[in-house]
Order: sequence, then C-alpha cells, then structure tokens
Amino acid sequence: MNSTAPTSRCSAGKPIRLRWFGFPQARPGEDLEVASRKFLDVISNKNRDINQYVSSMAVAEFKQRIRIAQAGLLTPQREIKPIDSSKAPQLFEIRWQSITVRERNGSGVFEDKRLLIRMYHSEPEEVPTHFVAHHIHEKIISGDGSTWLLQNEEISTAIGYWQAGLSINWGIQS
Repeated sequence: MNSTAPTSRCSAGKPIRLRWFGFPQARPGEDLEVASRKFLDVISNKNRDINQYVSSMAVAEFKQRIRIAQAGLLTPQREIKPIDSSKAPQLFEIRWQSITVRERNGSGVFEDKRLLIRMYHSEPEEVPTHFVAHHIHEKIISGDGSTWLLQNEEISTAIGYWQAGLSINWGIQS
C-alpha cells in the first residue's frame, strides 16, 4: 500500500457513524436501511433472478460490511481504499468483490455471476464522528477500456451529492 495514501476512518480502529447523503434521501436514523435499499436496487435488473433468498443474503453481506466500517475495522485496500483524485473532496470506496447473483447470459440461460459493488463516501472534517455515503454502483469491467471512464462517471455522481450537502453538513446535527 502507498504509505502516503489517506487512511479512512472506517479502518482506523475507532467507532464511527454512517450517514447516507445520496439518492434516495434518508432521514437521520434511516441511513442503513436507505443505503441497503439502494444497494438492492443496484444489484437488481431484468436479466437477474433476485429471489428473496438472494436478496436477503446480499443485503446481509452489505449490512455486515457497513457494521465493520462503523466499528472502524475494514481492511485497507481489500475492503476500503481511497479514490485517487487530485481535486476535493477526498472520497473512499468500500468494496464488495463477490456479491453472487443469477444472471441470464446471451443464450438465455441463468448462470452465477459475481458482482463488484462500490460505495463511495466522504469523511468531512466538519463531522469527525461520521462517514458520509453518497453513491453505490456496480463496477462494470469492460474489455474495451471503458471501465475507468464508467467508474469516473460514478465518482462524479458521488461528488455531486457531496457538493449538494456541503452547506448543510449532509444533514448531520452537531
């Protein structure tokens, strides 16, 4: 790991609170539930068989990773890493590397697919007791070199939510 890379509060060994400030909006106290619904929306599409078992297991895995983040115990680089950006804000991505779903392939047959899910968050100095989640998406690996471009679009979405909440401390009461 690069020794000059920023360290996330989610891996600093101290408890921290989640605030969801993205789409859809969350009232304080509903952050984990709203983020979980967003996560489920991200992994669902018409070509996937997301039955109750699959959705329950995926959401449980999502919530467990968030609880580990709230305990400050995520593993740097494997579960969380800083987003390389030369402009503010400093964002981090919490990573899910193998959410498994059943997806219809080009022949119409369902097969297991492992999804790469990313949740971007900021850790504003103004609210040192929180990490503020802004956006969740599925990382699409393409063979045509567009993976980086697609991910940068998703990071821009997260930055937009960060900017929208800056003047109101992302809805966090001091």
